[in-house]
Amino acid sequence: MTALLREWILGIVAVSLLSACAQTLAGAASAKRVIGLISAFALFLTVALPLQRVDMAVFRTSFAQYERAYAHSAQDAATASEQLLCELAEESLAEYVTGLASARNIPCSVHVEVAQTGDGPLPSACTLTPEREISSAEAEELRAEIIAVLGTGNVSVRGR
Repeated sequence: MTALLREWILGIVAVSLLSACAQTLAGAASAKRVIGLISAFALFLTVALPLQRVDMAVFRTSFAQYERAYAHSAQDAATASEQLLCELAEESLAEYVTGLASARNIPCSVHVEVAQTGDGPLPSACTLTPEREISSAEAEELRAEIIAVLGTGNVSVRGR
């Protein structure tokens, strides 16, 4: 396919160069007009005739394959984008919850799970593991605050 395209472009360039040389060598104005007309016709034939030889069935098949490959690539990109968005949301929410616990002077590690929904990535679960002993009252207060912020009831505060 690229070889045919290369030959076509080389043909157009060759006819253009020959036309330019012929017009340069022509002396009289009437001869230049005739050579210009013949050159334009030759250039038109050089451009148009190879287009007749294009097999449209092959072109349609190639285009259909390209469309399928594009649709598959677009789907893969969308899936990768959704996955990346979920990972970013998990990290951001984990940092936010860590900040909530730090405000209560509770050092901890946090794991947030995010699920992709029709509205985008939403938190589905949160697990907080304090690095020091905390009372059950502190754990419940922190759990209630996290539930209010994340909007999910699936929050666990594991004791140490």
